[in-house]
Amino acid sequence: GQLRYSGSFIDELEEGQGTCQYLKDGSQYEGAWSGGQWHGQGTLRQAGGVWHAGNWARGVKQGPGKAGFGPTGT
Repeated sequence: GQLRYSGSFIDELEEGQGTCQYLKDGSQYEGAWSGGQWHGQGTLRQAGGVWHAGNWARGVKQGPGKAGFGPTGT
């Protein structure tokens, strides 16, 4: 597959806390899920080292959050 998910599911959709690695582009999301989408507090790390930590709603960044470059972002 194109991704690797570790976490909980409800009705075959990602739900609760989990981590997903997107193998095609090397990015990773770690945090809250709802209905198979990023929803709640979480951190997206891109392959090049850029990260964004904050709130998400249905897979879209919400509010200011924090962003940076390098290994931080938790």
